[in-house]
Amino acid sequence: MNLLSLMACAPTKSPLADTASQTQQDTVPAQVDTATTPDTGSIPIDGNLQDIGLCVPTGVSDNIDVGPFTDVETESPFGVGSQSNVVLGPITQPDLIEYAPQPGSVDYTIDLGTVTYDLYIPPDYDGTEPYGLVGFINSGNNGGIKSDWQSVLDSEKLIWVGPKDAGNAVNVDVRMGKAIMGMWRMLELFHIDRSRFYVTGNSGGARTAQVLSWLHPRSITGAFPLCGASYFRETTQEFETHEPDSHYEFWGAYFYPNIGGTPFSEWILDYPRPTALLTSSDDFRQGDILNVFHHGLQVDNFPTRYLEVGGNHCATDTAQADAAIGFMDHPFFNVLTDPFTSNSLSESETGLGWIDASPEGGSVHSANGMVLTPTESAPALAIAKNQFFWNDRHGLLLDARLALSSANTTLSFWATDLTIELDAIREGQLTGHPGIHIDLSRDQLYVYATGIGGGIQPLFRGSFNSTNGPIDLQMQLWSGGLQLDIGKKLSPAGNELIPLGPDEELLLWRWTDLPSTWVSNAWADDVPVTFTALSRGTETTTIEAIKMQDGVGYICD
Repeated sequence: MNLLSLMACAPTKSPLADTASQTQQDTVPAQVDTATTPDTGSIPIDGNLQDIGLCVPTGVSDNIDVGPFTDVETESPFGVGSQSNVVLGPITQPDLIEYAPQPGSVDYTIDLGTVTYDLYIPPDYDGTEPYGLVGFINSGNNGGIKSDWQSVLDSEKLIWVGPKDAGNAVNVDVRMGKAIMGMWRMLELFHIDRSRFYVTGNSGGARTAQVLSWLHPRSITGAFPLCGASYFRETTQEFETHEPDSHYEFWGAYFYPNIGGTPFSEWILDYPRPTALLTSSDDFRQGDILNVFHHGLQVDNFPTRYLEVGGNHCATDTAQADAAIGFMDHPFFNVLTDPFTSNSLSESETGLGWIDASPEGGSVHSANGMVLTPTESAPALAIAKNQFFWNDRHGLLLDARLALSSANTTLSFWATDLTIELDAIREGQLTGHPGIHIDLSRDQLYVYATGIGGGIQPLFRGSFNSTNGPIDLQMQLWSGGLQLDIGKKLSPAGNELIPLGPDEELLLWRWTDLPSTWVSNAWADDVPVTFTALSRGTETTTIEAIKMQDGVGYICD
């Protein structure tokens, strides 16, 4: 499994060290900048976070890639709201068509003068502002929207088009042809932002829509299939539910030929479009979708969000759709990327730099990664110089690979005033500050939040079934919830608030599942986060690789 996303907030006294003490502090010790301090030792710094060189945001990035936009600025020719049995008419601009690599895999001879579509045009659409477009392929024979998703289409300015008579009984080349030809025709009829040209589907239609996205990567900019998934190669069959070892996810090599001598599986990697996989707890296709998620999309480094709700096959809700669209709608800015290229933790071409904030005795240095070396009397603490943001629809992605020892290592995101005194951090006076923390050792995991009633809110506690090899943490954190993939099987200790998924390594949590309104009350929308890595004990921890991205891109002086 590759790296993907993790998250955090900052404790010093590890909850794993004393599980009976649920109200203990989270600490983050003193601080030293290795730009001026040798790797051989750490010098305690007095003062506050701003004094030691932490980024003070002065703005956000405006480098958001949108468009191009079509030049149709008139009202909808079909009115607004739900429209059924609409004939779109033939395409007049043939250069809109992007042909699939395999001739015959998609039927581009569809007669748009006779094929009918179901549309949804949000009531505020008047042609003056570009909207995104969602193409839908159903497992049945209508193309109408899902009622749970209508409010998301309205608020996020998305038009919907779904072909009629394109259900599971129809040949796949025809289903895909009706869908993509209808989408391209909509570019001639509506004011469309082509950077928001998405596909989705239902069950067998979801599989078809995702194949369509692989075959047209220059046109289709994102996919959010519901209760079905397809991939361009076979994936490891770790999870099976309905048809064991069927390789349900792979339609066969016919659809994915070599392109100019390059295997399709390599060629497609040049188009890293986001994918949100939507499923439910009792979906009989969930195992197949997990195979695509863990052993396809994540392995090949496609931006991916896995979104699960309760219910049977194809259950969904508004929050699930909103999270999927929010994930696809926004670019992610690199705010921390592998800053371990030299013997210094100061700024480099590949990273925004770290601060060695260890009190005297502990140390942080660079050697094939970032090495945290605590002592019995002093922890090792690294603080990322750049601050980040997560509390919106787009969220934060964090990927990290850690070589762990028996020491407790805590990766944390926490929100606090930059003027907080470092003594307060050293002494663990952060329980009143909003934070999310991942506490790890070689064989245990503990996830918890702070800032809820001034104490600690346990979210998950468990042990790893295997202690061999490094841990790949893949985490996504956004206003709707938390997704944490450990890359190892877990055995829960019980009483966890984040339920362990069917794969025993994926933790999913929606904030609405908490018995309090922690996110809305404790973490203001405009508060940036500080990322820390803290290690306690007598053994080293090495962060071998790390990448962090958010949807804001803070600008710092």
